[in-house]
Amino acid sequence: MVKPSFVLCLTTIDLASRADELAAKIVKAKLGACVSIHAIHSVYFWKEEIKKDSEYQLIIKTKSTLTDNLQKFILENHSYDLPEIIFVPIMDGNKIFFNWLSKNII
Repeated sequence: MVKPSFVLCLTTIDLASRADELAAKIVKAKLGACVSIHAIHSVYFWKEEIKKDSEYQLIIKTKSTLTDNLQKFILENHSYDLPEIIFVPIMDGNKIFFNWLSKNII
């Protein structure tokens, strides 16, 4: 399988202010060209209990070659003990958008 050129990185965080801060740091570090932030409701198992919380999901658009650097950056700048960091391949899309994406990340 051919590795895609671009990926989406998904992570969640507890506060809107922290989501905005993390998104800005990622864009400033040029590890993602764009970060979308969505309010979500999460249900998950943590420390032997089912938890239900409001969170913010960050959808980071980046190059597949930056996944290791972005993961390290998120781990260093995240407030959670165990942050979700998931990469999803982008198989196809707007070539003009991909050109813009390439110009705005390292």
